Amino acid sequence: MAGKRKRAQKKRPEKKFTRKMKSKLFVLFGVLVICLCGLIGRIMYIIYTDGASYQKIVLAQQAYDSTTIPFQRGDIVDTNGTVLATSVAVYNVIIDAYVMTYDEESIEPTLDAIEECFSEYFTDTMNRSTLETYLEENSDSRYLVLAEELTYAEIEDFVGMQEEDDLIEGVWFETEYQRSYPFSTLASAVLGFVSDGNVGTSGLESCYDDVLNGTDGREYGYLNSDSDYEKTVIDAEDGNTLVLSIDANIQAVVEEKI
Repeated sequence: MAGKRKRAQKKRPEKKFTRKMKSKLFVLFGVLVICLCGLIGRIMYIIYTDGASYQKIVLAQQAYDSTTIPFQRGDIVDTNGTVLATSVAVYNVIIDAYVMTYDEESIEPTLDAIEECFSEYFTDTMNRSTLETYLEENSDSRYLVLAEELTYAEIEDFVGMQEEDDLIEGVWFETEYQRSYPFSTLASAVLGFVSDGNVGTSGLESCYDDVLNGTDGREYGYLNSDSDYEKTVIDAEDGNTLVLSIDANIQAVVEEKI
């Protein structure tokens, strides 16, 4: 009986990998390769043409801020290289409450350092108590001007403390430039003056405004998932130096005699 049942069973037909199936598989593989190459090509094109723009978008989706890096207006010098007009860096002390309060352990040491280094520059309405209240009520604030137009010597102590203590966070310095004339009114009618925004208003400062001015840079920064500050910096392009044919010594003598 067993033998008969075995003979009664039909053999299943063997599946064959036909030429038609091979062709379809080859076409499908080719389409996938073409799509992958196209995707890679598109990514490379975006990175090459608009990489910076997309980088800004990615950064903007995180705890993000950006800071303008001002250019330094070019000097005006006499024929011997004596500086007749220059731009001197000054610094505004900026409080970033969001960064300072992100880690509660940073608040006290940062306030201690601020009070030690900048208390003499506080306004009548600003002191440690009002600053603590501000941090509590404006923990998402990214920009509070604590002091303005300080020299590097006046911020140097705080910068050193900031480098030595990782808990001092949420304070940064906004750089600005003030136009300075080392010899006061010497050749003032020739040199001219500069108004706010690095705009030459008269004399050579106005005539060669485009030469003396540069291009602002920018710093993009954000807090990553580990609470570390990451940043991308596009450096500023400073202005060019203007060299005159006049001699400062001769100019001073002539002005005195006149």
